[in-house]
Amino acid sequence: MRKYVVFTVVFLLVLTGFLSFLWPSASWFLIILLPVIAVALVDMRQTRHALRRNFPVLAHGRWMVEFIRPYLRQYLFESDTDGQPINR
Repeated sequence: MRKYVVFTVVFLLVLTGFLSFLWPSASWFLIILLPVIAVALVDMRQTRHALRRNFPVLAHGRWMVEFIRPYLRQYLFESDTDGQPINR
């Protein structure tokens, strides 16, 4: 997975550089792209968490979803025992 991240980073930088010559407003995409690249490179070099090392940016998304899970369960989803008179 780490090879794909490096390939994707290089591809996006080259694509953004090429598009900025054709369309100068495309260079604003670097405002979003550069922090994500920085997070990916820091994650690939750290040794504490295997999940962050192997899946650099996706691990942060997983932890974000785990953080908002109680709110989602409270307002959007029901457990197996909620809303029924008899447990399954």
